[in-house]
Amino acid sequence: MKIDIINKYKFKKNIFVFIIFIVFLIIIIILIVFIVFLFIRYIYNFRFNNLKEGFKWSQDSIDKFKILQSTINPLSHFDMQMIQKQASETEGKELLKTGIWPWSKETQYLYLDAVAREPIIRLTPGFSMQKAKTIYNENAMKQMLSWNTKEGQFLLNGSFIKNERNETNTRGERNGERYGERDEIKCFSYVDSPSVLKKVQIDGLQRIGFGLNKDLLNGYKKENITDIANEDIPNEMPGFSFIGKPCNPCAPLDNDYSCPFRLNVKGDDNVSDIWKNLWNIL
Repeated sequence: MKIDIINKYKFKKNIFVFIIFIVFLIIIIILIVFIVFLFIRYIYNFRFNNLKEGFKWSQDSIDKFKILQSTINPLSHFDMQMIQKQASETEGKELLKTGIWPWSKETQYLYLDAVAREPIIRLTPGFSMQKAKTIYNENAMKQMLSWNTKEGQFLLNGSFIKNERNETNTRGERNGERYGERDEIKCFSYVDSPSVLKKVQIDGLQRIGFGLNKDLLNGYKKENITDIANEDIPNEMPGFSFIGKPCNPCAPLDNDYSCPFRLNVKGDDNVSDIWKNLWNIL
C-alpha cells in the first residue's frame, strides 16, 4: 500500500515536471520566433530606410541653408528632409560657399539639352541654368529631367495595355474608347514598402440600382488590381524589355536606380540620355 502511494506520488510529480518542461519549451519557441521576426524586420527596415534616408546634415548647415535660401529664393519652399535624401552636406556647403549647387558637366549638358527639346522648361519658366542651380541640387534636377522622358512618364502615369475593348498601349491615344474602360499597367507607391508594378483591369462601372432600376451606374470604375511578377512584365506590356535580368522597374520612385529597362514607343527603343546617366549604362 505504501509502495503504491509512493508510485502515485512519483507519477504525479513526473507529470508535473513534464508539463512544466512543455510550457517552458513553448515559451522558448515563441521567444525564438519573436526574435527572428524582429531580426528580419530590422534587416528589411534597415535596407529600405537606408535607401530612403540618404544623407544627414548638421543643424548648423541646415540653419545656414535656410538663411541663404530665404535671401536668394524667398518665394521658394525647401523640404529639408527631401533635400537631405538628395544631396550630401558637402554639396550643401558648396552651395553656401558659392551660392549655387555643384552640378557635374554631364548634368549641365543634359539640362541645356532638355530645355532646348523637352517640356522641362515649363517646370522652370524663364530660369537660366545659373538660377536653376541656386534652387535645385544635382539629384533633384536629374529627377526633374528624368520625369519628362518616356521612361519617367511611364513610371509616373503608367501605360495602357491591349484588351478586348481597346487596341493601344499608349496613354492618351484613345482610339474612340472611353478612358474608364481601358486597362493599364502602372506603379503603385507606398510609404513603408517599395513601389511595385500592378495591372489594373477595368470591368465597366459600379451599379447602385435595384429592382426596376438595377442598371443604374454611380460612375465609379470597377477595378481588378493584380500584382505582376517581374519576369512577366514584358509579356504583359508590349514594347517593354529589361536591360539585364528581370527586376523591379518602379524602383526609381524610391530613389533606387538598379533596374534599367527599355521602352519601345512608336518604333523608338533608345534609352533617354538622363536614364543612361541614372542607370550608369553606356
